Amino acid sequence: MPTEAPVRKPGRERLKAYAFVWLLNLLQAYISISFALGFPEGGPIARLAGISIQFIGLTQLVYVFPVLFYAHRRGRKDFVSSGILAASVTFLLSAACWVAIRN
Repeated sequence: MPTEAPVRKPGRERLKAYAFVWLLNLLQAYISISFALGFPEGGPIARLAGISIQFIGLTQLVYVFPVLFYAHRRGRKDFVSSGILAASVTFLLSAACWVAIRN
């Protein structure tokens, strides 16, 4: 006897996607800062951690889009569209900070 897929509420799916993406971004920031502070200044790991934070808008491609691809394959369209929106907001905020720093 096949079981039916649970009914998902679009508003709740959107909230889950926003929270998921931004919590992953916070986790990346925490890990990068921990590595940057835990290793000698100028060392390769400290530099890599700094680059990870500086380019968080781009480095989130590594961990956000595979999850969104998986969610898309499972038919969670509201989660995917909201996840893309949250990742885009992160990217644009990162780009805006770079512009503010450079000028």
